[in-house]
This record gives sequence, structure tokens and C-alpha cells, in this order.
Amino acid sequence: GGGGGGSSTDDDDDGGWNDPCHFLSTQKHECDWISDTFPKKGVSKCIIRRDVDGNEERVPSALHLSSNNLKGSIPIEIGLLTSLKEILLSFNGLRGSIPETLGMLVNLRRFIVDENNLSGSIPHSIVKLVDLEMIQIPGSDLSGSIPPTIFNLPKLLSINLERNNLSGTLPDFTGNQVNILSIRLSTNQLNGTLPWSLGNLVQTQLLTLDNNQFTGSIPPSITNLTQVIAIVMNDNQITGNIPTDIGKMRSIRSVSTFNNNMTGTIPSSLFKLTDIYSLNIGNNQLSGTIPTELGLLTKLQILDLSNNNFSGSIPDEIENITTFFLLSLLQNQLTGVIPKSLAHSSNLRVLDLSSNRLIRNVPLEFKMLGDLQILNVYNNDLTGEVNILCPLTENNLDSIGADCGEISPEVFCQCCNFCCDREDFCSFV
Repeated sequence: GGGGGGSSTDDDDDGGWNDPCHFLSTQKHECDWISDTFPKKGVSKCIIRRDVDGNEERVPSALHLSSNNLKGSIPIEIGLLTSLKEILLSFNGLRGSIPETLGMLVNLRRFIVDENNLSGSIPHSIVKLVDLEMIQIPGSDLSGSIPPTIFNLPKLLSINLERNNLSGTLPDFTGNQVNILSIRLSTNQLNGTLPWSLGNLVQTQLLTLDNNQFTGSIPPSITNLTQVIAIVMNDNQITGNIPTDIGKMRSIRSVSTFNNNMTGTIPSSLFKLTDIYSLNIGNNQLSGTIPTELGLLTKLQILDLSNNNFSGSIPDEIENITTFFLLSLLQNQLTGVIPKSLAHSSNLRVLDLSSNRLIRNVPLEFKMLGDLQILNVYNNDLTGEVNILCPLTENNLDSIGADCGEISPEVFCQCCNFCCDREDFCSFV
């Protein structure tokens, strides 16, 4: 057994691995490394097997030490527990690198170490663990590149390396990735272009690549991901168009490419995604009109087209969507009137139409929006009164912004707390 190894915690790390779970204790068998305080934490599963001489022995199969106030580093002796199938070390204070001896755990299926202070690179020996199904190490300080063959592990279903400092490019997905359901790589320093081979991830349901430094365009092959439910690519440096055949991705529910440098128009095939509930493509350089087919997306709850170059009017067909929670069209070149049918979205919390060229008045029907919290219509060419909405401030409406500046106000509003004047000078009131 692995019970005879010494602890690799620092001498001043009182508690650490030896207390309260007796980890690496020479006084107790591995299967008795159980927390005195929290009996469910420790080596929670052991199995009986026969050694080379045919004798029965108890060996640990799962190490559950999450939220156990562990400090120090992961001991290299962990590699001696070759029967382990699960390691759960989340929400501790672990630091140092993940030992290469992890590669000795040939039976390991789940390695879950959320929210620690681990550093160094991902050990290359991890690619030896052919039974590994789940790798989860978010919220540490890992650096270096992702071992390129890690995605070729034949049984891998889920990998989560979010919120580290990993760098380098994505590998080519040309191997055995057909089983991977979830790839989460957000908030690192990954760079380079997105490989065409992303299209081989045909079973993937969740792909998060946001808050990195990816460049280039989204490869058209990504539309092969017909099982994907959510794609998150915001806050990169991605250019090019929205893939023309995005409508092939019929399972998708959420798309975010916010804060990139994408250009072109909204492809008509996007409106085949009739089950989508969140579309966030704001803060790009998209142009053209908002297609009338938008009205086909009757399950939309979040639509953010802000900070683009869209022109024309808000299509009347938007009346078919009564599920809006957030609608943001700010900072475009939209003209025409505000559709009164937006009042049909009774769950609407945030409505931002500011910095466009909209005319006439705020629809009287908006007084029915009892859950509205934020309304911005400033920097437009609106006239009339917004006072009709003042009663809503007694409920949930916390912020109203309009062209209600003191000098020649275009809109009269006694309850607005953000006002702009004809010179586009804005201030809180």
C-alpha cells in the first residue's frame, strides 16, 4: 500500500495532509484515512483485491478530500495508490505543481481539483491515463501549454481548465475526441487561430473559449457540432463572419461572441435555431439590418446586438418574441420607432436602446412592464414624456436614462436618474 510514504506538506502547514484525514499516516492503513471531524471526507471507498501471492488486501479506490482545508502540495506518493479511480481535492489551499507520478494511477477515471493555488504545468504523464473520463482543474495558476494529446484520451468526456494562466495554441482535434462532451478553457492566455479540426468534436455539447487571445476567424467546420448546446467565445480577438451554415447547429441554446472584431451581416440560417434562448454578439463590427426573421426565434430571452453598426428599423416581427429578459441594441445606427410590442415581454428586466436614431416617443404600453429594472433610451431623437413610467420606480425600475438634460430637453422625465442633452453631454441626476 501507499501508507508508508512521507508527507510532502510544509512543516509550518499545521493541518495539511496529516490532520484531520490522517493522509499518509504510517499509523493507519490507507483505507482508514478518514476525517475525524467529517466522516464522509477522506478515503471514502475501498475495494478488496488479491495480491500477487493470492492474498486478499484492502486498497483505496476513491480519495475524497474536497473542502478539507488542505495545504501544501500534492504528495508525489499519491502515485503509489494505483487502485484509485477518483481523486477529489477541490476547494482547498493546495499549491505547487501536480506531480508527474499522477501518471502511475492507471485506473483513474476522475481527477477533480477545483479552486486551489496550483502552479506549474499540466504533467505530461496525464496522457497515460487511458481510463480518465473527467479532468477538472479550474481556478488555479497553472501555466504552460495544454499537452496536445490530452484530448486523445479514449474515454475522456469532460475537461475543465478554466481560470488558469495556460498559454499556447489549441491542438488539432484529429484523434479520438468523438466522446468529449464538454471542453471548458475560458479565462486563460491561449492564442493562435481556432483549428479547422474543431469540427471533429461532433459529440461536444459545451465549448467555452472566452477570455483568451484567439485570433482569426471561426472555422466554418464548427457547424459540424450539431450536438452543441452552448458556445462561448466572447472577449477574444476573433475576426471574420458568423459562419454561414450556423443553422445546422440545431441543438444550440446559447451563443456568445461578444467583444471581438467580427464583421459581416447576420446570416439567414441563424434563424433556423428556433430553440435558442441567448444570442450575445454585441461589441463587434457587424453591419446590415436586423432581419425580419428575428421573429422566428420565439424562445429568445437574451438578445445583445449592442455596439455594432446595424442600421434600419427594429423589425415589427419582434412582436413574436414575448420571452425577453434582456434586450440590448445600444450604440448602433437604428432608425424608426420603438415597437410597442416589446411590452408583451412581461419578464423584461433590461431594455437598452440608447445611442441610436430612434424617433417619436416611448410607447405608452411600456407601463405594463412591471419587472423592468433598467431602461435606457438616451442619445436618440425621441420626444414626448417618459413620466408614464415613473410609477414603475415604486416597483423594480431602478434606472432610467433619457434625453432629459436641463438645457432644452427633448424628453420630459421627472424620475430619470441619467439625462443627456442635445450636445450628448450626459450626467446622473
